[in-house]
Amino acid sequence: MKIQMSTEHAIRIVRYLHLKKEGVHSAQEISVVLGVSYPFFVKIAGMLRRAGILSAMQGRHGGYQLSKSASEISLYDIVLAVEGELKLIDRRTRDADGACEVRSYFRQMQKIAIANLSEQNVAEL
Repeated sequence: MKIQMSTEHAIRIVRYLHLKKEGVHSAQEISVVLGVSYPFFVKIAGMLRRAGILSAMQGRHGGYQLSKSASEISLYDIVLAVEGELKLIDRRTRDADGACEVRSYFRQMQKIAIANLSEQNVAEL
C-alpha cells in the first residue's frame, strides 16, 4: 500500500483550511503556501468538493473553505475522496495453496488500516 502524493496534498489542504478557519481562501493562495502547483491543487480541490469536504465560492473574492468541521473529517474520508476504497490485496487473485490464509491476513490488516484512518480526524493532526 502506498498513499499517493495527491492524497498527502489533500490532507495538507484540508489541514491548512482548518488552521486558517476564517473566511474563504483562494486557490492561488493555498497552492503557493503549500507548494502545490496550481493545476494540481485545482484537481485535488475538485475531488474534495465532490466528496463534500470542501466548498467553493466563485467570483472575485471566491475561494475554498471546509464544508464541515475538521473534527468531522477523518483521514479516511480524504483517502476515499482522492484514491477510492483502500485495498491491500487484489480480490481477483487465484486460489492456490495457502491463498485463503494470506488473503485473510491482509483483509485483517486492511480493516485495521481503515479503522485507524477513520478514527483520526483532521482537527487532531
